[in-house]
Amino acid sequence: MDMTPKQYRSAQADLKVLFKRSALMSGYDAFKSCGLFESLRREIKTPGGMKVCLSDDAKISFERLSVIMEQVVPGKDLVESGDIYSACKLVLGRWYESEVCGDASRFVSEVEDEISGLISVHSYYTTLSGLVLQGASEFKFGGVTVHKPKSELIYSAVGRDSVLDLAWQKMNYGLWITAEISGSPAYAERRFFELVKSSCGVLAVAFSTGLERGGLGVRLVPGVEGYYKPGAVTWFSVDASTNILNLKSSFDGLQSLDFPREGAETLSTCDWFIELVRISQLHTGNDAERAVLRGLYWLFDAQADNTLEMKFVKYWSCIECMFSLDKGMVTQQVRRGVLALLCYYRYQPYKAEEWGSLSRRVVSLYDLRSLAVHDAQHGHITYQDVVDVSKWAAFILMEVSMMISKGMETRVQLKREVDYIHELHASRAVTASEN
Repeated sequence: MDMTPKQYRSAQADLKVLFKRSALMSGYDAFKSCGLFESLRREIKTPGGMKVCLSDDAKISFERLSVIMEQVVPGKDLVESGDIYSACKLVLGRWYESEVCGDASRFVSEVEDEISGLISVHSYYTTLSGLVLQGASEFKFGGVTVHKPKSELIYSAVGRDSVLDLAWQKMNYGLWITAEISGSPAYAERRFFELVKSSCGVLAVAFSTGLERGGLGVRLVPGVEGYYKPGAVTWFSVDASTNILNLKSSFDGLQSLDFPREGAETLSTCDWFIELVRISQLHTGNDAERAVLRGLYWLFDAQADNTLEMKFVKYWSCIECMFSLDKGMVTQQVRRGVLALLCYYRYQPYKAEEWGSLSRRVVSLYDLRSLAVHDAQHGHITYQDVVDVSKWAAFILMEVSMMISKGMETRVQLKREVDYIHELHASRAVTASEN
């Protein structure tokens, strides 16, 4: 991407500031003036090993310059902002050593050369608990694959024997979920774990709609920081009169869903699954696709959580991603959206005749959500409450994904569809009463 005239002038002015005599100070002076951590942030290293630090004005100019580089460097979509920031420091250090003050275009070119060296293809793997493949060793959907652990993948890599043994010891359980990502190491790792979460969200949609317990029957937990594989919880009590010890263990969350080959093959041909997989693996998208991506994240986070209240609130967050356009009328928008998509459209888990009872149930459960979020209440959510909202969220993601496949691009269009369904339902109700 070429710089705009405004960006070019700004970059030129910042480079001019960075090459003033007053732009630099010694590391010792920076430490006295700014402290250890700030002096390290300001530090610029030259190829020859010299270290200098940016003055206050130079720091402002450098940060403004690096922001412009984030916007214009051709390879910006495959690296992180931190990669570009570091590349700017490397180029500046090289220019300081050679006493060259080039123009902004040359700076962009040299920064691009630096980040190009970071970009490569990375194969990432992490574990996945809560799913058992039956009759097949792997399940591939889009660019993501779930398969059984393979020791050869570890032992064919280059590394010390002790490191390879430790890797196999830590990774030899459950399933593995894997994808190939192009980019810098920092970008590829972040993108991989985004894919893991959205992909687990897609699988959770499939199981939540088919299981009697809905989302309560699903707990797909990948090896992602902040999420931990399920384990037994043990506690004991001692009877005060008899001194007898009672030992108990809970294995809640240890359930694993069987995923037979026939089910995987059928799922792979479902229109909604194909569309959700496509959306889940987008890096960006239109307004409707971004809403579904956010919904998949919240659905994943809900099914991976341990507490009823947080599951419940997060499933509602998934639904809100689709319908919350006017922040002052959220309850009404959510109620109207849920009714329209669940009673009409493609999958119709509820009949049109259930409109009234479903409307009351939606309002009641959304009130419980508000009590949890705004009044900090807990202990007021039942298992059935979570089951109902988890199924609603999953079916709504399916419906919206199919509407996107037919050309819908924005949530404003979705709102128009919802309004039309309410008009249709109202006219049918009038017709029925007249007859």
